[in-house]
Amino acid sequence: MTDLYFYNLNVGSGIEATGDRVISMLDDYPGKIHVYKHQNPPYLLLDDLIKVQPDVIVMNEYYPRVLEGVYYYKVWKPKTKVILLNHDWLRSTYVPYDIDDPKGEHRLSSHDQVALLNTAWHNTIDIFITLNHRPEGRDYPEWVKYKTVEHVHPIPDAFNPTMRWKNRRKDFMYYGVLWPHKFSRAFIEAIDGSDIYVDLYGNIREDDDESKEYNQFIANSRNVQYMGYIPDHELINRLNEYRFWVFPREGHELFCLCMAEALRCNVIPLVVNPPEGNRPNWADWASGCYFRYHDIEELIDRMKHYLSQKNDPEFIERMDEYAEQAGARIRSATDYKEFKKILYRYIII
Repeated sequence: MTDLYFYNLNVGSGIEATGDRVISMLDDYPGKIHVYKHQNPPYLLLDDLIKVQPDVIVMNEYYPRVLEGVYYYKVWKPKTKVILLNHDWLRSTYVPYDIDDPKGEHRLSSHDQVALLNTAWHNTIDIFITLNHRPEGRDYPEWVKYKTVEHVHPIPDAFNPTMRWKNRRKDFMYYGVLWPHKFSRAFIEAIDGSDIYVDLYGNIREDDDESKEYNQFIANSRNVQYMGYIPDHELINRLNEYRFWVFPREGHELFCLCMAEALRCNVIPLVVNPPEGNRPNWADWASGCYFRYHDIEELIDRMKHYLSQKNDPEFIERMDEYAEQAGARIRSATDYKEFKKILYRYIII
């Protein structure tokens, strides 16, 4: 019987959420499962691996501390199968890391650690399951291409439309972590005093004075209203109350799980995603399923256009058909059962 060890570190955000969902697929796994959550140093991770002695290891996302511990374990147990749920298709192109810059992307502490991780990338991971979108025309390095499988984040079947788009009574919403780089302060300022109102749901952060000030700025706005965190058991019904998910982002994105969940429920995303800047093709997995804008001014103009047309039956019918087609495409792309088949194909040994 095969014992499985699953790293799903308690980092929050969509990374841990996807890990939780993949773990939920293992309800009929024919062996013992050990889930490790703690962000401990490599020697403690290795110590626990030695106690459990698993046959298969799944790492949800790449963390240097995890790969280092797993590398040493596999040196001892070379027949161990190691699978990486890779949240960034581009990451393997950074390998080998610059040994003369040990405090680069991952703030590594020494030349020795950089050298170890360069070796670990090549010799430890047997299967890469890439969860975000690889742009057309781009490819992986030869050393990893043959052991890479692609399937975007799996989302449970429960994320489905329960009400037709045209029958929904609420217009604009955002849910997700409320950070300025995800829900732009400039956007909030620009809609002040307009006819545009957006309901905000999700986690707020109060780690420092900057985040506290941003939260207060939201509280003082007349055109956005913080509605609180949506519990998981209410999320799908709440999504089905709205027509549009608004994403006036200013920062870096790899996938955006919230956008995919909204699309599965036939909520149409309105996304600021300029063609220049950091990874403008991050949302190509949803091409044709969302409306893309160069800047917040263009986004606001289109939101005003919708408000001027929302009582036109012909316009609403066209939008309803668009929402139906977009939702169906994303439900297929994020299919939970299909991902489970892929996962089991590699963890059963």
